[in-house]
Amino acid sequence: MELHRPSKHMALFLNNGTLLKTSDNYTIGPPLLTHGFLVMGLRPPSIGFRVLPHLALNNIAMDVTTDGEFMNIRVTSTPALTNMTGLAGNVDEGSFVSQNGIKFPINASEMEMFDFGESWSLRNQPQYSKFNYNLSEGNFSTFNVFSKPRFLEHLLSNLTTLLEICPSKNVTAITADVCKNKWDSKLDKDCLLTMARTCNASLAEAVHNEVERKHEYFMRKNNRPPVFLTSMMNSTTIYKGNTSFVLNLTHSILDEDIHELRFEVGPLISDEMDIVDGVFNWTVGTTLRNMSGRTLRFIVFDKYNMSDEHTVLFRYCGCEESDQCSFRDENDETAECVCQNRYSTGTFCEIKTNPCDVYRCYDQYSCNNSEYRESPCTNCPPGFYEEDVGQTQHCIDINECNNTRVHHCDHVCHNTVGSYICLCHVVYALNEDNRTCTDIDECDVGKGPCMKPHEVCMNLPGNYTCMCTSGYGRETPDAECKPKADSVSFGKLSYSIETSIHINISRIEKDISLQNSVIDTGKLSDGHPLMELLRQLGCSVGKTQISRSDTIDDDEQGKIPDA
Repeated sequence: MELHRPSKHMALFLNNGTLLKTSDNYTIGPPLLTHGFLVMGLRPPSIGFRVLPHLALNNIAMDVTTDGEFMNIRVTSTPALTNMTGLAGNVDEGSFVSQNGIKFPINASEMEMFDFGESWSLRNQPQYSKFNYNLSEGNFSTFNVFSKPRFLEHLLSNLTTLLEICPSKNVTAITADVCKNKWDSKLDKDCLLTMARTCNASLAEAVHNEVERKHEYFMRKNNRPPVFLTSMMNSTTIYKGNTSFVLNLTHSILDEDIHELRFEVGPLISDEMDIVDGVFNWTVGTTLRNMSGRTLRFIVFDKYNMSDEHTVLFRYCGCEESDQCSFRDENDETAECVCQNRYSTGTFCEIKTNPCDVYRCYDQYSCNNSEYRESPCTNCPPGFYEEDVGQTQHCIDINECNNTRVHHCDHVCHNTVGSYICLCHVVYALNEDNRTCTDIDECDVGKGPCMKPHEVCMNLPGNYTCMCTSGYGRETPDAECKPKADSVSFGKLSYSIETSIHINISRIEKDISLQNSVIDTGKLSDGHPLMELLRQLGCSVGKTQISRSDTIDDDEQGKIPDA
């Protein structure tokens, strides 16, 4: 057999070197009979020959083909072979045995197997050979020139040494690129050895392509389809607008190579769904409103297009808002939409009316056109209460002064728009809490308002009075203070008493004149304001008449006796 690479044809020669047939002109026809063999051309697209021995070696055939780059020899046989001789039949307990008895394991290196074969060549002693020369009409002595190939397997770990006979400076880099396996990124042994023996990158690449093809064939033949796990979800509920349905499909698949998987989903809603790196993403929109199906069919393919599929049932709500959805029961696939107010209408409550175009709010700028309750107006501000008339909001001022539980003012509550303020009576000051009042002491600076000679100021709640100093007195309230003789007289005494216990007592102003006479307190009640004032002045009071004949002084002289 001879392969002619430029023409991608094979030639078949007889033992004497005579050309018998070429593959390009012998494809279909009767078999050719030679001494011991039948030769037939292979049918296209195969290029080559099939060689079958005569009946002495039945159930065995050899196909010699080419793909344009290599000669491929494939021998087929069956266990029915009988009287088999040759190297393949010389096996002892799983090892090949050479002529001198050395055993070679079945997985021996190519160099060891060559030596094993050469031990049985017996060029000068054909009678001891394992080969049947009679079957092939001769001993092939003209072809039996000895040559030993270069065995380089032991150099595979050192590319520089392995490729040292190749002249190219970049041969190591070129070889590493040409001989790299696609499936594991390792360097292929057969490709490296071809490059080392021929220094032909194209031939090495062709060898490697054949290795890739055989590996692919092996993987395809032994491949198992991907399978969806039982943990994959079977049903779910999705809502329009507020649902982003995400499912990592690779977590639900059993396969030898997860990264080579390809996924499809049907029906595919292109503007809502996508699958990226095995992750299914669905931003649920309105497309399903017009679709009757409520299933998703997921399909997974491996790189050999073996597949599996899984169906997910889902319930769908296409309402504008999720709280508008109403499913009749657990088996209801599509929700009915219950619009919550008159501003949303339509099958899916999708028709919107701007409530701010209908309502007139107290503050129209605060109208919330996205709030679809009964009224889009915000609540009235503090200090106001709401009163709606038709579709108009009114905010009416609250008079806090009508409720003492609200204002807590000491003296006077004054209503303002939306609030109130506390005020105090005259000669009272408002405290920092803006609620309570404190009496102003008019006598706090110097003599205060009492400017006449021999006068002193005496502060009273909400008022004051001017009194003569010790040893002085006056006959009338507006008179000046003069030295006292043997009579006692008080100047004008103005007083103001307020009380908030049960009743309000209005301000009382009286003139009191004591002129060596009798003060009758017997007719006054114990709680009378005048009685309280006399006690503040240090007078002894009772329910009988009090006689005074001495001058009232700061000392103990002329004390008014107790009645």
